[in-house]
This record gives sequence, structure tokens and C-alpha cells, in this order.
Amino acid sequence: MTSKPPQIMTSKPPQFTPKAATAWLAIHVEMQQKILDNVYCPNCRSAVSIVNFSGSVKSRGLLLDGSCSACGHKVARYLEDLS
Repeated sequence: MTSKPPQIMTSKPPQFTPKAATAWLAIHVEMQQKILDNVYCPNCRSAVSIVNFSGSVKSRGLLLDGSCSACGHKVARYLEDLS
């Protein structure tokens, strides 16, 4: 079973706050893909891809909340220092 790779966004993501969307779109497309493919899942105990994710700004960083592409467990990725 192969999972569908996460889609790279070039317009405002639907489940992102306005500030989170601005921060996400400022990241180069290739780096977006690397970020989405490198999220730790405590259930799988490895790096996985994040799917069905939303974004918000927390403490000057971008928080991506979503699900593991392999098992569906909740995962998150925090990108520090948006300034």
C-alpha cells in the first residue's frame, strides 16, 4: 500500500489561520515538502508524513497539527521563530 504524498500549497491553506498561512507560504515549496515528510509519530516510532493537517501560530512559531500517513495517529510539527 502506497500513501499519497502530501499536497504542497501555493495558495492560502483552507484550515490555516491567516498568520499561519502567511508563514507557510513564505517557505520555499521544496522545504514545505521536506517539513511535511519529516514528522515524528510516537505510535510508529519513526519519521512519517503528516496528512489532513491544519496550521496556527503559537509563540512566534508555526504549529502543524494533523495525522500520521501510516497509522492515522495524531502528530504535530512545530517550526520555531517565524521572524
